[in-house]
Amino acid sequence: PIDARERGRARERERTALKRRTAQRPATGTECSKCEIFFQAEEAEAMGIFPPSCDVSLLNGCAECNSDGSCTCHSYTTAEADLLTRDQTYWGGTIEACPTLPVIIDVLYAIALIGSAFAGVRCSYALVMQTKLAIRLPRRWVEHRPNWVCAMLILSSCCNAGLSIVKLVDPKKVVGVNILTSALYAASRSLLYTGGTTQVIDFVAVAMSVQESTYGRQRIRQAVAREHLLYILPAVHTCVE
Repeated sequence: PIDARERGRARERERTALKRRTAQRPATGTECSKCEIFFQAEEAEAMGIFPPSCDVSLLNGCAECNSDGSCTCHSYTTAEADLLTRDQTYWGGTIEACPTLPVIIDVLYAIALIGSAFAGVRCSYALVMQTKLAIRLPRRWVEHRPNWVCAMLILSSCCNAGLSIVKLVDPKKVVGVNILTSALYAASRSLLYTGGTTQVIDFVAVAMSVQESTYGRQRIRQAVAREHLLYILPAVHTCVE
């Protein structure tokens, strides 16, 4: 209550001083606009209509806002973030907070680019080895599941590397807003999860193949066929992405 009374007195003194300055000298365009904005704010407050306030919660930490309620970001922070951006101006809203440090994001994407390149090279080498193994078995390329696993991981690495390059070149292309970065992100994750599912199915098939003498080949094939239902999970993930 004491703080409220102090704020009320401060607003009253500011209004009195503004009226006195306006009465003492001719009203220019800028001065008139200041008076109009000030009195409109006073009338809105008296009617209970408050402008958007600055969110200073623990999670947001926005200390400064402009007239429309948007958070004022410092030079080293930004409201743009992948997937859960706090910059709602894309949809006619305001900037809710500035939680992102662009320097850290650039460093992380640079690390992701290097890691994706390394993973792509390693998976390419593994694909060559698995192709030679399929020839020696002998087995067709499409029937050898590790080939599919390596191919999907290579494509996932390429998509992730492309995403990292785009974000390093233009950080404003936010995932979830920009079409290109969103498509690369979705493709990278979907291929990664599909490759992981294929690896799990191949592991189960190899583990159960040594039990053919106990359970029979037909029963083993049926069990492996049921494992293919795991592909529903990456399929649902792809649709959501």
